Amino acid sequence: MCYDGPLEFLFVVDDCQDAAHAAVHSVIQRAPKGLEARVLIAGAATSNSQKIHNIQTGIWAAESAHKYVLCLDDDVVLHPGSLQMLVDSMEAQPDMFMATGYPFDLPPPHSSVLTYCVMVYHLPLLIAFSIRQHTQFVWGGCMLFPLQDMRSDRYGIMQAWSDGGYSDDLIVAAKCGEHGLQILCPSFSILPQWLEGECGLRRYWNYLRRQLYVMDTYASPLNRRINHSMMVVHAYLSWAFVLPATTAGLRICLWVLETLLLPSQQVWDGPGTSLHWLRMFGVGKCPLSSASHLAFLACWALAALSLRWMSRVILDLFDQLSPASAPLPRDLFNWLKLWLGFYINNAVLPFCMLYTKLCTSVEWSGVRYAKSRGRVMQVAHLPASAGLASGEPSGRPLNIRLD
Repeated sequence: MCYDGPLEFLFVVDDCQDAAHAAVHSVIQRAPKGLEARVLIAGAATSNSQKIHNIQTGIWAAESAHKYVLCLDDDVVLHPGSLQMLVDSMEAQPDMFMATGYPFDLPPPHSSVLTYCVMVYHLPLLIAFSIRQHTQFVWGGCMLFPLQDMRSDRYGIMQAWSDGGYSDDLIVAAKCGEHGLQILCPSFSILPQWLEGECGLRRYWNYLRRQLYVMDTYASPLNRRINHSMMVVHAYLSWAFVLPATTAGLRICLWVLETLLLPSQQVWDGPGTSLHWLRMFGVGKCPLSSASHLAFLACWALAALSLRWMSRVILDLFDQLSPASAPLPRDLFNWLKLWLGFYINNAVLPFCMLYTKLCTSVEWSGVRYAKSRGRVMQVAHLPASAGLASGEPSGRPLNIRLD
């Protein structure tokens, strides 16, 4: 990692039995001499999410001499110069309160369709985060804060986190909006995030529920209105894609069937014959040249080309930001699975959102949270076997480098 200022690494784990505890200790022992690194035991959260509890533990444990604190998820891969560029950008724009990054999910080869369903959930975030560098959005996987502002709780973020907080980033974004604070999201702060290749149905459902659960958590009445509005818009846009795509796709398939069947001299066009069920759908007057079909095909083709171009540009950027790493393959994505995952995810999302709204609890990494009036009210830490029953892995290999 390239950084010319004072730097320390704080790895926060729940307890000594955490799968990451031994792995992090092993990495620290092999780290270059002079590098400051510590492992902190946060303990079990009781009034907020375990992630927020861990973040707060790290903020309070950081050396007071530091100006900034960078909060990262454990599966985020930083580019060698990411930290230096984030700090330099903050220093160059003193009116910025914080800086954030945004993820670009990468599926391993031969990933399942449900893995692509997980991937496409984050794809729309690229639009929100990349259109301009001064944004109103925050991604909890990468948040750079002024350390003293967080410790003094100048803007009430720490208190909102402690008071039944579940979503770290939505609370931060809400507080920044309330106080008129500027959020910086540089174009170079897009970070690769590798997904796991195998994703079962239960695990995908739990993932989607956890993502949507945050929409019904809030720190203020304004935050509640914004989150609930986003829920409605999200559900509407999902089916605004699914319903036309289903209708147009079905009619095109029926037109293809009609084209294949009509030339045959052995097909009769009357009740009880092969073409009668096609006529019931109005296929007889359903030429492929109709404007609706052409518009659907044109929009899909444009979206497919745009997505391929965007992916290639992002992978090129990753190679430039991490020149010492092996170049990422350009045939990384299975485009058929990606579009199928996009369709499935948007079709399922409104149902999952309704279920999550009606159900007050959710399980995340072996912890069950129950909410009331937008805040976490109960936190139950489950045994490892319960986490496996929900479809979540008990642990995953860590790829940590401190050089």
